[in-house]
Amino acid sequence: MTKKTPEELEREKQERFLDAARKGISWEELKELEQSRNCSPNYIYAICDPDTEEVKYIGQTSGELVARLSAHIGKARRAKANQTDLGYWIMSIIDQGKMPKIKVVEEVFGDINAAERRWITKMLDDGRDLTNTVANYKSVKWKNNIEQHRQRITKKNAMLATVQADSE
Repeated sequence: MTKKTPEELEREKQERFLDAARKGISWEELKELEQSRNCSPNYIYAICDPDTEEVKYIGQTSGELVARLSAHIGKARRAKANQTDLGYWIMSIIDQGKMPKIKVVEEVFGDINAAERRWITKMLDDGRDLTNTVANYKSVKWKNNIEQHRQRITKKNAMLATVQADSE
């Protein structure tokens, strides 16, 4: 397949716009279609426990999943005093002679940050104990929301441990 010149690409774009206009597609829909055509997808991914498939982290990338997981593992191995929750969890899996799994949960052509927040919120609402840190999020409301979820999960886990200890 030969590479097209910029002029050829522009001519094709104009033809698509004219064809869409003839079909009654609105200007906004047309811009959206053109954006999705011109950009490669981003991905929302989950890092999971290799045995239970439990989701421990939600992230975003525009690159290869294996490279992204390798970056997380490398960061966890290099970190000493400033280890994140994800880093501790990754090292605990590696110490068992295993590797975390990574999988795509959504392919995104639009607002990747909104998609990531949506997935994190969904996981937290489902009671998942994510290792995502609050520092990754901009708004105070969003930070407070994640902190409240994490506190509820910590409290729930403490109650479960107490009940389990009492039953033994």
